[in-house]
Amino acid sequence: MAKNKNNKKKTNNNNNNNKLQSTQKVIQKNSKSNIEQNKKTIKNITSVLKQTQQELNNNDNNNSNIETIAPEYNLRWKCKPNLIIAKIQLHKIPEKFINCDPTPTHFYLDTLKFSKKYLLNIPYPLGIVANLSNIEAVVDYGVLTVKIGVASGPDQNLLAQQNEEKKKKKELKKQKEITKTENGSIQINDKKNINTNINLNNNNGANDNDNGDDNDKPQKLSRAQWIKQRKLQTRQLAVQKRYEKDMLRQKRKELRAMLKKERQTNRSQFVQDNNMAVKLVESVNVIEDTEREKKINKDSEKQKWLETKAEIVEQKKEKKKAKKESLKQEAIANIIQKKKNQKQEKIDKNTNDKSTKTKKKVSFAK
Repeated sequence: MAKNKNNKKKTNNNNNNNKLQSTQKVIQKNSKSNIEQNKKTIKNITSVLKQTQQELNNNDNNNSNIETIAPEYNLRWKCKPNLIIAKIQLHKIPEKFINCDPTPTHFYLDTLKFSKKYLLNIPYPLGIVANLSNIEAVVDYGVLTVKIGVASGPDQNLLAQQNEEKKKKKELKKQKEITKTENGSIQINDKKNINTNINLNNNNGANDNDNGDDNDKPQKLSRAQWIKQRKLQTRQLAVQKRYEKDMLRQKRKELRAMLKKERQTNRSQFVQDNNMAVKLVESVNVIEDTEREKKINKDSEKQKWLETKAEIVEQKKEKKKAKKESLKQEAIANIIQKKKNQKQEKIDKNTNDKSTKTKKKVSFAK
């Protein structure tokens, strides 16, 4: 029985050892196969990366050779919301082919993956630096609107130049060569109006020559001449209204300038008056401070005098009390002495009466 048990134990140990050896071999094979697979995947990834790099380089080279067009766009900066707003017309271009990749200094957009090759690479106006964390883009009926936040800017010098240019453009639009006649009417010196006047005068002259002596009769104008004259009159009226508006604006500006000057003078006077008032207040404060100090000194002196007076009164009261007490004590002592004297007198009387009684008894006895 013991031998059978030992044999069983040996067989079990051998089986366990065989299992361990087989598992170790399987693990080694699996590890080798995993390493080989990892190497293959790494090779595949590197090959894919190389291919993508080559494709990108090829695309860049191709893009450099592609003829691109700038789409219709509008790029401007709005001061109140402090945003850069770009509007680009991209009609019939799907959204997946639109590559909008703005940088902090430039606005970049392209559609090179689509048949319409659009490309935009424009700097932001007024030297603004964009905040790429705050971007909103919406496509609505073929118009791409992009709102970009502002990180810093705009440049004040560039902004001043832009404002000056705008003012000059407005002045050039308004500056039409207008002349005033002696009668107070206005004449336009544009080329169109001059030509029309000349043509009308020539036509009128021809008609005069044709009519000859019929100067008193009203001249009949052709339809074309009447239309030209009508247009000229309407144009003159419009220009006259504009001129009157410009004159009113100039007058308003002059009035505003006068009012500003008056306000400035009033402010300067007000400031001077304020300074005078401040000086007066300071002087009044100094006077009040001196008066307060005087009052305080008087009050302190009065308090000292009252304290001394109270001490004197208390001393007098104490003296009176002492006198009264002394008088009371003297009166009490006098009363006590009087009573003592009365008692002694009574005692003396009693003694005298007894002596007289004894003498009388003695006399009777005899």
